[in-house]
Amino acid sequence: MSFLLVSSPAALAQAPGAAAAPPTAAPEAAAAPSAAPPPTGSPGYPPGGSPPSYPPSGPLGSQPPRPGFAPVAGPTVQLVTNHPRARLQQQLQLRWTDVCAAPCGIPVNPAGTYRVAGGSLRPTNSFSMPRPAGTVLVDANMGSNVKHWVGIGLTIGGGVGLLWGGAYLIAAQSVSGNVGGSDISKKDYFTVWGIGTMVVGAILAGVGIPLAIGGTSSAEVR
Repeated sequence: MSFLLVSSPAALAQAPGAAAAPPTAAPEAAAAPSAAPPPTGSPGYPPGGSPPSYPPSGPLGSQPPRPGFAPVAGPTVQLVTNHPRARLQQQLQLRWTDVCAAPCGIPVNPAGTYRVAGGSLRPTNSFSMPRPAGTVLVDANMGSNVKHWVGIGLTIGGGVGLLWGGAYLIAAQSVSGNVGGSDISKKDYFTVWGIGTMVVGAILAGVGIPLAIGGTSSAEVR
């Protein structure tokens, strides 16, 4: 009987003083490497950064200096004009570039060449800054390109009419006979045409000259 108790596996497991076999520990699962969070922000900028946000565009005269552009050391321009589309422009190589609109109030390059123009406005003559620092007032009186060229065309037409009328009057002094066998003499015919052509020419020139002058633009810089 004692032999059965000793050899029984259950008895061996429940025998007093027998040490229980430690449970086999399962191997810990290898921790997956933690993925780094994707960088935020825009390409080319540090994480969390983004390109500078520029303020919304407004009138040229009210725009703040753009980031990344060094301020210009030069005179501050105050632009006064009679037209809202007028712009202070600077000549860069072979083209003119807008600098600011009235009232402007920004420093400009003292060595640059400038004019006032914009849209269909006739540009003023080019000018330079009268001093390298301080405040420069540009008072521009703007005219229309369309008005100017219509005035030029009418003036040219009036001049041609005056010349033709004068030629008719000169020819009337040396012609004789009648026109086409009628009772109208060539002298009277040429005289009437000469006077009529000169009157039309004078009217065209009288309208065209004020238009051409009124369509010009001028700028006083001081």
